[in-house]
Amino acid sequence: MPEVTILPSDYHSVLADLKNRINQARYQSLIAVNKEMLLMYWDVGQTVAQKTLSGWGSGVVSRLSKDLRLAYPGVKGLSPSNIWRMSAYYSKYKDNPKLATLSRELSWSHNLLIFERLNTPEKMEFYLNLAKNLNLSVRKLQEKIAQNEFANFKNNQNNYLHVLPKPDNTIAFNSVKDNLNLDFLELEENHLERKLEEGIVNNIVKFLGEMDGFFTFVGRQVRAELEGEEYFIDLLFYHRILKRLVVVELKTGEFKPEYAGKMQFYLNLADNKLRVEGEKESIGIIICRTKNRTMVEYTLKDLSRPVGVTTYSYKELEQDIARYLPSEEELQQSLTSVEDEEH
Repeated sequence: MPEVTILPSDYHSVLADLKNRINQARYQSLIAVNKEMLLMYWDVGQTVAQKTLSGWGSGVVSRLSKDLRLAYPGVKGLSPSNIWRMSAYYSKYKDNPKLATLSRELSWSHNLLIFERLNTPEKMEFYLNLAKNLNLSVRKLQEKIAQNEFANFKNNQNNYLHVLPKPDNTIAFNSVKDNLNLDFLELEENHLERKLEEGIVNNIVKFLGEMDGFFTFVGRQVRAELEGEEYFIDLLFYHRILKRLVVVELKTGEFKPEYAGKMQFYLNLADNKLRVEGEKESIGIIICRTKNRTMVEYTLKDLSRPVGVTTYSYKELEQDIARYLPSEEELQQSLTSVEDEEH
């Protein structure tokens, strides 16, 4: 009969710690291998790019590929076409050390997609950072490029560049899209702000995926008191790079200039009542259903606090489902009844 081992009380916690350590080591090893491979591709690409300038053609590169594969039969990626891609990889990034460094944080497939599809250093840097920060698969990165996420971020309306110090101003500017795709909520056409808020909270991981990868969720209807009066912030986030609270106000209609004044009040409130030691001044985001871009521009022009205005789009709930749900008026009456009972 096998001997039964009585495990110490801390055995499972020790086992979990060791598994975590081994997983970290394996992950770091994969990262190191990927970086070393990309450095090798860089060196091969540099050599081929320079030699083609002195007369090497496709025939010589094909022979080089054959000889390298004979010498290293277990090494993949040494086909003539891939060697030409290595040359393009070097040529695209050689004059931009920042891009070259960023590229080594991603796989070769990610890099191929970026330097073969995009034509400006600014776009390349944007998508390299996006793929890294959001840990995007190649397929997801392809979708982001097809959806022109670059323009969605760059067209965002805010005053961050003017009222925040460097480098926070550019980081904040590139943190919020001009329009958020909230298709995953499946809202009715005439939905309440509370319904929008609940949908975002219930799908918080997907919502954070629409941001820049450094937002963390703090809470909903966050309470702050001022001289005996209670105020509630719709959604509160924290940006790990900026080290700032992010106050989000939700509006299901068109943007109105007075929303910016209310946001400035909430930012002052957050700074004085919610901010902790070490955090910088808060920034604000007003999320509206629609906006008049000229009105937003005029509203933000002389605003002293950092505020951004973005819109959201959504997939409308199908009518055969929506007709079984209560209308906005019925919901509002129900909410009013509950509030009356509580008082």
